[in-house]
Amino acid sequence: MNAKSRLIAVVLGMLLALTLAGCGGGGGGGGTAAEAAGMLTGVAANGAPVVGTVLLKDSSPRPVELSTTTASDGSFAFNTTGLTSPFMLKTTAAAGNLYSLAEANGINNLTPLTTMAVALAAGGADLDALYANHLQTAINAAALKMPDAVTTVQTALAPLLSQFGVTTNLLTGQFSANHTGVDALLDAITISISGATVTITNKQNNAVIFTAPFSNFAAGSIAGGNMPGASPTAAGTALYTSKCAGCHGASASSNLKGLASVAAIQSAIASNLGGMGALSSMSAADIQSISDAIMSTPATTPGGTTTPPPVSSAADGAALYAANCARCHGALASSSKTGVTVVRLQNAISGNVGGMNVLTGLTAAEMQAIASALNPAQTPTPTPTPTPTPTLDGATLYAANCATCHGALAASAKVGASASAIQLAITRNTGSMGSLSALTTAQVANIATVLAGVTPGPAPACGSCHAIPPATGHHSKHLSQGVSCATCHGSGYGTTTVNAATHNNGIKNLTTVTGWNATARKCSNACHGSESW
Repeated sequence: MNAKSRLIAVVLGMLLALTLAGCGGGGGGGGTAAEAAGMLTGVAANGAPVVGTVLLKDSSPRPVELSTTTASDGSFAFNTTGLTSPFMLKTTAAAGNLYSLAEANGINNLTPLTTMAVALAAGGADLDALYANHLQTAINAAALKMPDAVTTVQTALAPLLSQFGVTTNLLTGQFSANHTGVDALLDAITISISGATVTITNKQNNAVIFTAPFSNFAAGSIAGGNMPGASPTAAGTALYTSKCAGCHGASASSNLKGLASVAAIQSAIASNLGGMGALSSMSAADIQSISDAIMSTPATTPGGTTTPPPVSSAADGAALYAANCARCHGALASSSKTGVTVVRLQNAISGNVGGMNVLTGLTAAEMQAIASALNPAQTPTPTPTPTPTPTLDGATLYAANCATCHGALAASAKVGASASAIQLAITRNTGSMGSLSALTTAQVANIATVLAGVTPGPAPACGSCHAIPPATGHHSKHLSQGVSCATCHGSGYGTTTVNAATHNNGIKNLTTVTGWNATARKCSNACHGSESW
């Protein structure tokens, strides 16, 4: 070990000892011990450790630049005592310069993944120029967006990260350049940034795994079949976990078993069933991969016992009902759909009532078997119980039909919703509200009436919803130049106060002096003419 390596090892050992002494053991992210010691540490790697010089610039009016040499394992350490955060870090590598942006001391790694996150936080800016020019406003703005940028990258790449068992924060998590975890992932992929677009490819075959513009990063999707070492089923399962499991459960116990054909998935996305229109950017290959995985993976019971896929025998209506209907309508013996006819069942599937078009794969014989199970022979036939007159009490109707999704009436997320807005949501099946199509006009009106009578709760405390100022647009720029919140947002707004009459209502309230154009996201006023936000 050379002298530099020994020095870094000693520094990191001291920081580790401080961390264990301060928190009683364990490990984690950046850690307060390193921060308290005035040290910024990390690992520079792009698959192999980066051996060379790491540069750091602070954010003082005349930026101070430090340099250090990495150890043989890519680790580095800076003493930033007396410097001004945030700090921008840079190192050179054969495949291109690597960058990181640190809001504070502690762990801040340098990898192609952190470089991608910095580029996203900087809006796709040229990072070489950003480091060289080091404009304080630009660095501060990007630093404010770094936490969200890292989260966005980890969310978008979740199937790929899962493939390599990566669960730590890409920027501040501890890792070693030892060909496991993050380092193994970097061994297997190439990340290239061209202009304002990032592309990730498989080093084995140059197949594109992910590509997206930084201006719309969420539009990118993982090509599961192109992931390194991913079998089609494994890739599909990873995609399912990322895109579908939140609503449909783990793949092994998914409520889509036997139902997730490519056609059914495409139909659900096209009709925005349960908000699935958000997946419209998925490729046909990815949809096929998800379908293959969910149609082939055996289901498991909560206890972990493997069970066969849903029964497809037309003769066993009870089993078909249990596999396809019980989740929403209860056990067969107490089903809310007892007495349903085949015609009603077919119409509900065709009309996608309550999202039932996922059952389009049922054959006519299978639907008949389900209907027969819901209509057991009875001797003698009992006298039908008169259907009670539907209640028109709005509070009761809300509790029965709306509270599960929108919360208790007193704190409802839909306070003030009009009858026409509710009816339109039912007609469009927004959030699967098509299941409420049986509500009468009078019942919808009564729900709207009780929602109109609810007094909204007090506005939340400043800072509980967003940063002060909010970390979007040019808030920081305006605040740094002495422009008050009230100048643009009107009377009653400040860094600690809001106007309760125009805040907490889901609307960006702006004064007419701004000349705000919400569609173009531009303002035109006496301060600076026309400016994109």
